[in-house]
Amino acid sequence: MSKRKAETTPVVTFTSRNPPWTYLKLQLIQSSPVDPLTARTHLTSALSQFLGLTGTSIAIDILKIDSQNLVWVRVPREDAPGVVAAVSSWVGSSSGSSMSNNTNNNNNIAWRICGRGNFLGALVNGSGGDLFVP
Repeated sequence: MSKRKAETTPVVTFTSRNPPWTYLKLQLIQSSPVDPLTARTHLTSALSQFLGLTGTSIAIDILKIDSQNLVWVRVPREDAPGVVAAVSSWVGSSSGSSMSNNTNNNNNIAWRICGRGNFLGALVNGSGGDLFVP
């Protein structure tokens, strides 16, 4: 019998230094459930109020909205600091106007940043498979 040399598969590793996307886990603080159009409207309002016309041109992809008003979004990595600043400082009203125009403080809504990361799997706290479950 001849002895066979055990073949080993080489391990390939890589480092992604500049991922193209940043993923954000946001929560809309309001009493009613949020739908994709409402989420997009509130995100655009926050970006417009903080960054003006430049903010409205930032590409935001809404990946998922769940029953607890958690909204998962993807933004270009270079725009993430501006999006985080705009969303975290925005307070609106359920009628869509800013807080300064709202006299009834019971209808105020705001975004809470629950997580931020350059890789979706790390942000989801697991494999990321539950993100795409309906």
